[in-house]
Amino acid sequence: MIAGLPGIGSVAWLAVDHLVRELKAELFAELYSPSFSPKVWLAEDGTVKLVKGDFHFTKSKATGDLVFFTASEQPHSPEGQYELADRVLEFAEKLSVKRLITMGGMATDRFTDTPKVYGGTTDLTLMGELEKHGVLKLVGGSITGTNGLLFGLAKPRNIQAICLLAETPGYLSFDAGAARAVLEVISKMVGFQVDMSHLEKRAKENKDAVDRAKEPGIGWGRTGARRPASDRELSYVS
Repeated sequence: MIAGLPGIGSVAWLAVDHLVRELKAELFAELYSPSFSPKVWLAEDGTVKLVKGDFHFTKSKATGDLVFFTASEQPHSPEGQYELADRVLEFAEKLSVKRLITMGGMATDRFTDTPKVYGGTTDLTLMGELEKHGVLKLVGGSITGTNGLLFGLAKPRNIQAICLLAETPGYLSFDAGAARAVLEVISKMVGFQVDMSHLEKRAKENKDAVDRAKEPGIGWGRTGARRPASDRELSYVS
């Protein structure tokens, strides 16, 4: 299972949404929760859509069955986030999921064309596999939000889990470059190929916007989130 909900830079949501589209994954289950915002969306045709979570799947001889989970948003309360993570993992058990990959963004104070990807695992035997694909080990700190809870709560259910965090500045709403970085790692680990051209186009748009913002008299209008200094306890935001 590959899971990612909206968070900083929308890194996880962008990555899972891209996989679902490019791999033509099929929707097979939906998750509704009172912990989501009390609102509905109106589509361009005037029909109503509820805030929800979606489960998609693909079948492949090369990779085996893959399940993808994402949602319109994360629950706004700690209780809701725990409940959602627990329900997703309960469903994962029913589907006999053997490994879970979650992801998110790590807030930094800079923009880069080649974001570094950091990772943690529930099983030390997986760390070597991550490092083989260029993932840097997460040391200390915490991962907030549902993406982090899915990762942590998989352990007591004996589901191997990996969490990947890509560097992203705090001021980008949709960081396609960071999403591309985590997908490059996941594609190598799982063994599938996916067209990145759409994300690459959006990543270039991100870079152009950042370059324009650096011009005198423009700016972002607010300070981006900063990564803690090395002599302080690290904290990660997914």
